[in-house]
Amino acid sequence: MRNCFLLLFLIFIGLSQIFAVETLFYGADKIEYETENKRFKLNGHCFIDYGDIHLTADTIYFFNEKKIIYALGNVFIKNGSSSFYSEALKYDMDKKRLYFKYARIPMENGYLVGKAFSTKGENIVFGKDAIFTTCNKPDPDYKIKTNRLKFIKDDKVFFSPVIFYIGNVPVFYFPSYFFPVYKGRRTGFLQPSFSNSSVDGITVTLPFFLVLNRYSDFTYTFKYMSVRGTSHSGVFRYKNYHGNGNVELFYIEDNIQKMNRWNLKGNFLQFFDKNRLKATGVVNFSSDSSFFSDFGETLDERAINDINSYITFSRKFGSFLYFRTNINYNKRWERFGEQYLERSTAYLPQINFTLQNTPLFWNLYLSNSTTLYSYYINERFNKGVFSDTLSFSHKNTVFKYFNFSETLSNRFDYYFYEDKKQNRWVPTFNMNGYFKIYGYFNFLNIGATNKIKHIITPSLRYTFTPDMPQERFEHSGESVIVKANRLSYFLTNDFFAKTKDNGTKRFLAISNGVAQDFNNDGKFSQISNSLVFSPYISHNFSTKFRLNYMFDPVTRTDKSLTASNEIRFYLNSSNKINMNLFYQKGYSGANDILTGRFSLNFNLTKDWNVATTLIYDFSVNKFREQSMTLKRDLHCWTMNVSWEDRMNGSIVYKFVISLNGFGDMKWNYGKTIKNLEAENDW
Repeated sequence: MRNCFLLLFLIFIGLSQIFAVETLFYGADKIEYETENKRFKLNGHCFIDYGDIHLTADTIYFFNEKKIIYALGNVFIKNGSSSFYSEALKYDMDKKRLYFKYARIPMENGYLVGKAFSTKGENIVFGKDAIFTTCNKPDPDYKIKTNRLKFIKDDKVFFSPVIFYIGNVPVFYFPSYFFPVYKGRRTGFLQPSFSNSSVDGITVTLPFFLVLNRYSDFTYTFKYMSVRGTSHSGVFRYKNYHGNGNVELFYIEDNIQKMNRWNLKGNFLQFFDKNRLKATGVVNFSSDSSFFSDFGETLDERAINDINSYITFSRKFGSFLYFRTNINYNKRWERFGEQYLERSTAYLPQINFTLQNTPLFWNLYLSNSTTLYSYYINERFNKGVFSDTLSFSHKNTVFKYFNFSETLSNRFDYYFYEDKKQNRWVPTFNMNGYFKIYGYFNFLNIGATNKIKHIITPSLRYTFTPDMPQERFEHSGESVIVKANRLSYFLTNDFFAKTKDNGTKRFLAISNGVAQDFNNDGKFSQISNSLVFSPYISHNFSTKFRLNYMFDPVTRTDKSLTASNEIRFYLNSSNKINMNLFYQKGYSGANDILTGRFSLNFNLTKDWNVATTLIYDFSVNKFREQSMTLKRDLHCWTMNVSWEDRMNGSIVYKFVISLNGFGDMKWNYGKTIKNLEAENDW
């Protein structure tokens, strides 16, 4: 609708400039001068041409002394690709005002039909008894009727009043309405919106946009909900040559929960060129643990039970030295019945210096990592930590194919608590070696050709850590660096095939590993195997199968087994199918996990679209979550009917009908039903 009025105004102003010049191209079946009325009369197939402007009418009158032009009967004006019709036109050349009667203007977003239009100067257009619709039917499905409208160039459009019709039946009335039509950023009210739901009630949203400067702005939104209450939100944004960011604060006087609730979130990224400093941050705080489940729009938002906030400053000194410091706060909660258990952790602050692979001599490299932080649990000091790891590594290649590296690391940890202090020093030696074997063979015509590229990578890794006394760390609940004297063997097999567009894709990857523990009489332990199979089929169809299995030959027991398979089929953006199957074997008394997720988005007909998502837990033979949405194209409307059975036992119904030409003009009704039996089971 915004473009509609802009184009309308440009046509009006274009005509004003045309008729203000002295030379025009014109023609008619009959041209005469009426002495008594002191006017020229063009009759029958009249036209006026000037540049890209073309005006036709049954009759055109020109009053030379009064400088007024009349066009009557089947008035048609075309300016480039824009055109409109009117029954009558009047132009006052001195006042530069245009008058139209019974005009119909087809525009990009719809049609404007009015009893009378007029212009004032070059910036204002008035309308009387006007109707607007985006429906191109002779008898439109809907229309917006107003007695008066005022269009201000590069500013806004006013309606008074607004009567919304479906067919010929009035269904909605508003005393006045406006929306901005300016381009770019400008301070002022944005387009209001209206909706309705059984939870929030009738909702009216009124946003105000404030331009602070060329790099930043602020948007304040007032929202009235007849059931839930009144909310206020503000969004501050900035973007310059060195970074960008935004901060959003939401506050509501919640009548349903009988409490004031809020959420603060945002992020930023900023570079400081003078000292090569980089700053990043994420902020996310809320008033209560159920905030996201109540106000989340999507499944992922409603399922949030872990929020993290941090501010980080980092800088590189040359190519090897890296500095980083950050303040981190994390809050996590889990639901048990009707209660939420909360736990917060914080690093205030955490400082890290890293020296990465600094070359010394003879392929010898020096690395160092220093970390210092204070750790808090539930806003109470828990411990302070200083940790430093100094490493020397040597890299070399034998016969151009065999790659070896040796690393000697020395780790020093210092912990201080409220009542004690403790430290440790632990050295570790690692040696790695690998080489690659390349080959080609033909097999089953996989890919665009039957030539398969095969890469075999055998590798060895030796690790030695002496036995250092660390009982005091174990008693304090800290991690223990156990002694190690083991040799690990790895073998990876990667298979590649050409795709139809002459690309290369890895369709099969197999990895195997086993460790030989010399502290346990050289016995083999922890045999790990993984497989990823993802054959190239087409750009529209793909599948990926993953398998991970771990076995302990010492105890002859299985340690872990997981498998998953994902299938994706895309015909186009509106027709796609996703299927996921996940399995995890339960050990040590744990239950097996087998879940399936199925999502479908498909056009049943030209006008009907269906989207559904199902999450099924085979281990308990029940749906964990399911949803379905039906979308119907109603010519100039779109209707959405959705149903969702959530994991917490809530069943949500939504009915939304929206106008295609106006995203904010919609009727939104929703209802939530609590399934207490399912909720308790969950």
